[in-house]
Amino acid sequence: MIVGWWLFATFELYWGVHPFPAYVIMLILLCCSSLSIVGGILAVRRKNYKASLAGAICALPTVLFGILSVIFVAMRKNEFEVEASGW
Repeated sequence: MIVGWWLFATFELYWGVHPFPAYVIMLILLCCSSLSIVGGILAVRRKNYKASLAGAICALPTVLFGILSVIFVAMRKNEFEVEASGW
């Protein structure tokens, strides 16, 4: 998310144009960070394994924490509650 804001500020200040790619990068990083927060909350509560794993995968742009979160969620798959709805 910080990279997206930096790109936006750089293009706006130095070149005076509205950068469409910076908006796209910013939106993608915002969605990924939101999903990783929700996935982290679900992982701590041990509620929904698939959503927790999706959140961990969305944290991969932050390389170290993303890799660690995927590993830890995958290792603890059997500790999550079984969902009756199937999702």
